[in-house]
Amino acid sequence: MLSSAPWRPMLLKSLDKNHELPYAKFFQLATVRANGRPANRTVVFRGFLGESDDLTFVTDRRSQKVSEVAANRNVQVCWYFPSSREQYRLSGVLNIIGEGSQHAQLLHARQDAWTNLSDSGMCSWICREAGITYCLVPAAHNKQSPMSDV
Repeated sequence: MLSSAPWRPMLLKSLDKNHELPYAKFFQLATVRANGRPANRTVVFRGFLGESDDLTFVTDRRSQKVSEVAANRNVQVCWYFPSSREQYRLSGVLNIIGEGSQHAQLLHARQDAWTNLSDSGMCSWICREAGITYCLVPAAHNKQSPMSDV
């Protein structure tokens, strides 16, 4: 699917204007909890899905956002760029892509996201609990294959 959203070129320009700030790729993702209240957290932009307008990021399947999205796929992104003082709010639906996905392009994107993670970024998937902020990546860990969904 080719890009059709009018905000995409502006967002790319904002990313370029703020490229010197490592945290310019961080945005806020709001989901809806089971009780109907919003839940907000920071995620890291990993690029667009191909030529589409779909934003990509990685998350731990053990995080609350995964169960929230399973119940209600409606989300909103809020993204602020400090150097250019621009803000974007984007609403849409979120798809969690697990290893059981039947969509080849999405499975390929999932594999690419895993392969491109830094060792420190991989730690949250290797540690026993979601949200752990430190661990050592085992030397024998296979960076070529995402962690299993089971």
